[in-house]
Amino acid sequence: MNKMVIWFDLDGVIFDSYEVWDQVVQGILKHHGVAYTQQIREELWRIPMEDVNAYLLQLVENSLDENELERQKMNQLQSLYRDISLVEGVHELLSTLKAKGAVMYAVTSNYLELAELGLSSHHLSNYFVKLYSSLDLFGSDKNREFYQFILHQERIDPANIVMVEDNKNNLCNGYELGIAGVYIEHPNSPFSVENTGIVSIKQLSELIPILEDRK
Repeated sequence: MNKMVIWFDLDGVIFDSYEVWDQVVQGILKHHGVAYTQQIREELWRIPMEDVNAYLLQLVENSLDENELERQKMNQLQSLYRDISLVEGVHELLSTLKAKGAVMYAVTSNYLELAELGLSSHHLSNYFVKLYSSLDLFGSDKNREFYQFILHQERIDPANIVMVEDNKNNLCNGYELGIAGVYIEHPNSPFSVENTGIVSIKQLSELIPILEDRK
């Protein structure tokens, strides 16, 4: 696995954070008399990260301004990410990959501050060469421009990278640039990997054999 480069998404791959975001959004909406329905949950999963605040403001009929919404949201998220749970097997996986010489990056669309909090609280930061946040750098979800920026900054050949993700759009954007993808299956983001060149797994323990096959 020499010189294998792995880009790990964080939320849903390293952090078991789906319920954390549900908890925060549900609390904000409840305070304004709005029920957190499955339809709202699915819409929040579908829309880009940069559009979340506008959607929430629409739901509460602009009863607070965006700055106050952001303050409330971040206060709760900061507290929760200090104690964020990890996906099962994360420590074992990262330790094994590091011992095998893999070069690992944390590549997220979450707030940089929250990503750093979650990694540091579990002493995971040292496993990663660098942490990149598309929201911090471009104010957006992950896209081709973001991936190309990392490739240029780090001078990495896309053919040497495996991207581990739970989001189909991110995987497809990477694949178009020549980056191999491993999809962590999640019911909120159903994705058929047939004829895409992207591998699908149900849990992190399945990742090592896939990477070994690429040696």
